[in-house]
Amino acid sequence: MKYIGVCQNSTTTLKDRMGRYKSLQGAGTNERIAGKIKDCLKDGKTVKISALKPKSTLLYKGLNIDLIKGLENTLIEKLKPEWNIQK
Repeated sequence: MKYIGVCQNSTTTLKDRMGRYKSLQGAGTNERIAGKIKDCLKDGKTVKISALKPKSTLLYKGLNIDLIKGLENTLIEKLKPEWNIQK
């Protein structure tokens, strides 16, 4: 695991997210991660992309909980992926 990131909103598809890396759209993080991916590919390394999209909605006291955004920081803290900038 090199990097953990989430989409800004729930309507963004994996294809949209990967397209942003390809075209270098967005903030500095997209550009930085795109560079890391390109470096791996130039070095002949395989790049594997994993995605998680929960099938159900999590409710807590009538509120929708975004499971993915809720997991992001916990996974980064536990796995410490080298491409995530630790604060």
